[in-house]
Amino acid sequence: MTKEVSAFEVASIPTDKEAIRKYIERAIEACRIQVYSFFGFVSYADPPGYKHRIGGWGEGRWVSVEEARYIEYFRVRQENEKGSGLFDNEADASLAVHACTGKIVLTAERKNKSGPLKKAARIGGWIVYLREYDPREESLRCFILRSVAGKPVPIGPINAESISL
Repeated sequence: MTKEVSAFEVASIPTDKEAIRKYIERAIEACRIQVYSFFGFVSYADPPGYKHRIGGWGEGRWVSVEEARYIEYFRVRQENEKGSGLFDNEADASLAVHACTGKIVLTAERKNKSGPLKKAARIGGWIVYLREYDPREESLRCFILRSVAGKPVPIGPINAESISL
């Protein structure tokens, strides 16, 4: 799970929905879901209270060349900060990077909703739309595997000129 999802979105669930936040936190712990971020250094130029997306020693991991290219490709405008401390589509952009580098991303978004996840799906990222899942027809595992079946592993260098959307 990306830091943008765990440290920002889950942590910002309002107090009137505390039960759902605690449920998510317990599920993350019980299922041993790892939260990770890319390695980076804090800048003293950051404003006070700035929420860092990067992780330092012992927390972050090195970013690959391919991931760095996708990070740049899916970069969001830092204009409209939400209550979570993230900018519009920032968590989706981080997930899109992972979907394009060999990880399966599950989403409850509509398939036709514009944004980074749709963009990632259009260029071969492994995005699974849970709204299309019908538990009466198959197991969740089978649905996920069927959703990515036949798609090549989306790992490899990109260049923005070669991607037309």
